[in-house]
Order: sequence, then C-alpha cells, then structure tokens
Amino acid sequence: MSGPGIGGSATDGTGLEITLTETFDHLPADGTVFGSPAWLAATREALPFELKVLEARKAGKLLCYLPLQFIRRGGMTKAFTPVLTYYGGPYFLMPPDLRFHEAAKIRYDALAGILAWLGRRYHYVQLTPDAADVRAGLDAGWECRPKATVLNRLRSDSSLDLGGDSMRNVRKAEKAGLTMGPGRDEGAFGRAFARTFERKGLGMPWRPEWAVALRRGLTAAGLLENRSVLSPEGKEIAFASVALDRPRERAVLWYSCSLEEADRTGAMHFLMYRLLEAYRADFEVFDLCGADHRGLSEFKEKFAQEIEIRHSFEKYRGPVTRAVMSAFTLARSKGSHGR
Repeated sequence: MSGPGIGGSATDGTGLEITLTETFDHLPADGTVFGSPAWLAATREALPFELKVLEARKAGKLLCYLPLQFIRRGGMTKAFTPVLTYYGGPYFLMPPDLRFHEAAKIRYDALAGILAWLGRRYHYVQLTPDAADVRAGLDAGWECRPKATVLNRLRSDSSLDLGGDSMRNVRKAEKAGLTMGPGRDEGAFGRAFARTFERKGLGMPWRPEWAVALRRGLTAAGLLENRSVLSPEGKEIAFASVALDRPRERAVLWYSCSLEEADRTGAMHFLMYRLLEAYRADFEVFDLCGADHRGLSEFKEKFAQEIEIRHSFEKYRGPVTRAVMSAFTLARSKGSHGR
C-alpha cells in the first residue's frame, strides 16, 4: 500500500497530481458534512481501519479530495469509502462561476485520474461517490451499480401528507402514550442496530460497537442529532440519528432502528412523522438514506415523495482477487452477524 504523501502525476496529459495524505485539517469545514474534517476525525477515532485522504491537484490547486479507509486481507489490499459514510467522495472544490462544460470536464478528468491511480495500487476498490456523473468510471471499465434513496421535500405542501395507514399508526402511538425525546441510551441503540440486520436476514457488514462509537463521536462534534421514541415508562424503544448537512440544506437519516418493544405500537411511523415535522424549519430536504433493500425501502417510501439515484464504483484486479475478497466479505457478514 502506498504510504502517506506518496502520489504521482497523471500520464493522460491533464497535468493532474494525485497524493495520498494522512492529514485533513486543511480541508473545508463548510462543505458537505460527510467530507468535513470533523466527520473524518470522528471516523478515524471510532473505526479500526486506517484512514487517509486522496487529493487531486492541478497547477498546485486542490480540485477534489477522496477520504478512504484501507484493510489487508490474504495479502491483498482494499480501499473503500469510510464505513458508515453513505455519501462518499470525491468531493469537488471548484469556483461556482464555471460554465457547465468547464466544470463537467474538470470532474471527468479528476475522477478518471483518481480511478486510474487507485486501480494501479489496490487489489479492490469500492467507492460511493456523491456526484452523479459516472462516465469516467464506465469508460474505464469499473463496475457501476445504481444506489437508491428516497427524499421528502420538507417545505412542499405534501411533505406531511402521508397515507392513511401511516397516520393511523402515528395516532396509535400517540394514544399509547409514546413520546419523542433526545436519544441517550447507547446500549439500546446498539442492540436495535444489530436487530435490523437480524430481522431482515441480512449479513451485518459493520459491528454494532463501531456504529455506537461513531454515533457518539459525530454527536459530540455537532454533526449528528439523536432522537428516540420513549415508552410511557420512559424507555427508549426506537431510534433515529440524523446527519445535519447544512451546506446542502439536507437532513440525512444516518440510521434508524428499533427494539422489539416498538413492534406493533406504531413507534417507527410516529418517529418518522415527528422527524419530518422537526426539520422542516431549517432544511429543504429530508433524505431517508437508502432504499436498495425492498423490505426497508417499502417503509421509507411512505414518508417520501421521490426517488433519487446515484451510483457506486467497484474494481477488482482480476477474478482471483474477486473470489478471495468476496469470500472474506461473506465470512465476516455471517460470523455472528459481524461481531
């Protein structure tokens, strides 16, 4: 694996200079929340994976940067979007007065250079770029997978115009004496996090303690707000953590989950409805973050008005690498649900 500060100029005539560094304090704090220095610092502190930042410059000017985590498996190296960061880089830093064709060319050339650089150095790379233009990856032969999320336009007239079934569950929760308050019970959140995967029969790619630790760090940095549904006895039974992406005026549902006590009480419908109410004043969009698994997306769609599609990138260095890496991933997800 390349060490910090080791990079090289692109060979395609664009003059792109790419460098891998361990530092990120110099990155903009007023960009998207997921690429902010505070988010990256919390990620490095909470997760057991090396974290570095790939930077692309031209004539010394930083065009974009890509936070990455790394792991070795069976002598092979893997580079990937930081764990539990759903909107990854590269994050572009360009003047707002560029014409469309100028910005599009910069994005294409920078992404093409980054993908070529990564493909030469790592056995497997997995990215979840925030930008919608995937042509550079497709042209280079990377696997490109659509990723769906659902959105609620909070300030629209139909934002809180939910279906009858949803509102019946909200009223049911209210009649049962459920309330919403700040989320504080980390242990209950961790158990609810694990339960989401168990209920759906999904392999758990991340350990619950990682999610708990990152949630704690992001909350301390003011990037995440935690709200819970409380039973009449005051027990937290349903949980939501919302990332505050203020530059884009988006509140992003970083994670939501529940304990068994919330089943058949209307607690999750109640939680989602109250979240929409709570964030309407300060945000344009509530992003329910992830609608790829049908069992989960059917629920989220009840609180959304539109589907938004973006794409992930994957690159294996040949079929042997794919087989080895896939075997490790499968074994980890099945092993005690990721514990």
